[in-house]
Amino acid sequence: MHASVGRNPQWAPQGRYGRPEDINVADAPEYDFELAIDKLIYGCRFQRMPDADRLFVSLRSSRGMPLELPPVFYPQHSAAEMNGHVLAISDPTLFLDPEIEIGCFYGTRQQDAVLGVIQIAEKIAAFLGLDRSRIVYWGLSAAALGAAMAAVKSGACAVLVNPHLDGINMGGSHLADSIAKAFGVSKWEDVTNGYPLRTRVPAALAAAQALGIQSKFLLVQNVLDQTFYKRQFVPFCRHFEVPLEGGWDPSGRIMSMIYSDPAGHSFGRPEDLKVLGVDGRPRPAVAADYTDIRWQLKNSLKANSVAFVRFRALVK
Repeated sequence: MHASVGRNPQWAPQGRYGRPEDINVADAPEYDFELAIDKLIYGCRFQRMPDADRLFVSLRSSRGMPLELPPVFYPQHSAAEMNGHVLAISDPTLFLDPEIEIGCFYGTRQQDAVLGVIQIAEKIAAFLGLDRSRIVYWGLSAAALGAAMAAVKSGACAVLVNPHLDGINMGGSHLADSIAKAFGVSKWEDVTNGYPLRTRVPAALAAAQALGIQSKFLLVQNVLDQTFYKRQFVPFCRHFEVPLEGGWDPSGRIMSMIYSDPAGHSFGRPEDLKVLGVDGRPRPAVAADYTDIRWQLKNSLKANSVAFVRFRALVK
C-alpha cells in the first residue's frame, strides 16, 4: 500500500498516457505530459529546439526546500540553456509516499523506474529523428543514479553531477528508510542486497560491460563536497581506474572533472568544512563562510509537536 501524494497545483499536462508507445508530442515546441505505468507516474516536460541534433534528458529526484509537490523539474534546464532538445522527467518515486523528499529513480520492487525513463526518452528521440547515441541523460546528486542507470541499460551517455552512485553508502538515513518503505521492503539493506543492478551503478556498469553494452559517463564532482566526494566519487573512480584529479579511464568511456565550490551540496560538521583561501588552498570554514544551516534533532518528533532551534546572524 502506498500513501496518497498530492500533485503540484500548477501541473496541468497537455496529455496523459498509459503506455510509452502512445506518447505523441507532434510538432509542439513545448509539451507537458504524464505517463502512468501501474503504480509509477512520470511527470514530463518537453522543449524542442529547431535543428538540434541531441536530446538532453534532465532528471530530478529532489523536492527541494521548501518542499514542492511533484512533479518537479529544473526550470533553468531550458532548450536554449542546454543547446538542444530537453526532456525533463520527475522521479516517479516521489509520488509513492509523502515522506519521500529525495528519490533515486528506484521505483518499487516490482517496477524499475529507470526502464520507464528509457522508454520515454527513446520515444521522444524517435519523434525527433534521433537515435540512442544522441540521447544524453543528466542527473544531479540522487537523480544521477537514475541518469547513470539509464545510460548503462541503454548504452547511451550520461552527465553525472556530484553523483550518488552506490546505494550501499546510504543506509541508516531517514531518506533510506522512506525509500525502502515505498520500494516495498522492510529495511534498506533489502534494497541494495536484493537489487544491486538497480541500486549500485558499479555493479550494473560491470554487468553491462560484460554483455558488450557500452555507455559513456562524464562525472563532475565538487571536491569540497566531502560526503559525496569520499563516499561516492572516490570509490567509483578507483574501481574503474578513473583519475581522481580529472581525466579518462583506460577504456576512454568514463571521464571525470573536478571543481571547488564551498557551497557544496552537502552539510557537514563545522570542524569538517573547508573553503578555498585567498592562496587557492583549502582552509577551515568559519561562520561567515556558511551558506546554509541544517539541524538534526536527537529525538524523533511526534505528530503535531513543535521544536525550536536558534542561531545568531548579522544582517548586512
